[in-house]
Amino acid sequence: MKKKFFCLFCSLICMIQAFAYNFDEGGIYYNITSSTNMTVEVTYGKNYGDYKDVSVIIPDKVTHNGKTYYVTRIGNNAFSGCTSIATVTFNDYITSVGSSAFSGCNSLNRITIPEQVTSIGNYAFSGCVLLRTVIIEDSKNTLSLGYGTMNGSKHGLFEDANLEKFYWGRPLSYSTDYGLSPLANQSTLADITIGPNVTTLSPYMFYGNAALNTFELPSTVTKLGSHAFDGFVGMTSFTIPEQITFISDYAFAGCKGLQSFTIPNQITTIGNYAFRYCTGLTTFSWGKSIESVGQGAFSGCSGLTSLTIPGYINSIGNFAFNGCSNLKTLKFEPGTEKLSLGIIGYYNDCS
Repeated sequence: MKKKFFCLFCSLICMIQAFAYNFDEGGIYYNITSSTNMTVEVTYGKNYGDYKDVSVIIPDKVTHNGKTYYVTRIGNNAFSGCTSIATVTFNDYITSVGSSAFSGCNSLNRITIPEQVTSIGNYAFSGCVLLRTVIIEDSKNTLSLGYGTMNGSKHGLFEDANLEKFYWGRPLSYSTDYGLSPLANQSTLADITIGPNVTTLSPYMFYGNAALNTFELPSTVTKLGSHAFDGFVGMTSFTIPEQITFISDYAFAGCKGLQSFTIPNQITTIGNYAFRYCTGLTTFSWGKSIESVGQGAFSGCSGLTSLTIPGYINSIGNFAFNGCSNLKTLKFEPGTEKLSLGIIGYYNDCS
């Protein structure tokens, strides 16, 4: 009983804090965050009644009691449940978006995150089922993204949305505990553009994407982060651009649609579990500069039936071909006599 009362008390406190405000202007309520810097945050947005397709514009400044304040933040739950909002335009001063700020805005179809925004809280777009376009404007500063959807915390920020278009203009930071990229598990996303400030493909970025069957990286991307394409189930082909020299750990793990893969000549290393569970992979071609293959690199690639190990490879990690149940032929070219081979290098699933 005490526990229930405590939880109810905490919920009431959160509700009071969420809707606390100092003044309202034009249907938007504001809370003064600094009387010294003259800043306010949006703490509550009017639900706009029976209107539809409402476009909300967050003003740069608001005036109260003869004083002018800059609007620098959209607070927690600020527009939560505003079902009539279709689009939102941020001003040039907003630097953060609070948790659940737009949760339940199930008419929201487009959002642009300006370059000065540095953080977006958990569940910020939970329940935004009609959100189709997300634009993260160009910036060199990292944008920190929260997590969470109607299904809970083990999901990416935009997973409730059925995205069709995404512009990625800056480095992103988010939890990778469960592959919580903002684009995780998108089945309709077919228009992705990467801006010039993105140099590393973030972990799990395309996890569960089923709409695209191929993807081309721009020349500005010079590094594949770990798990970069992990779980990109729709991808059937991919060409590694010449600026990439290292295939990271789990880079293409779970890409079940891949049928063939060619390693370009500039690649020197294949990371641990790089192609794990690529069950559709039947053909694999080595590049001429490969020196090492990580442990478990091809584990679970049950579609491989034969493979030839070039003489210029120096090392292959433990269980590199574990679970390759149909790999009947594994040939070693001249020069592999000094090859450092892990625990068999392949397991007894291979015959």
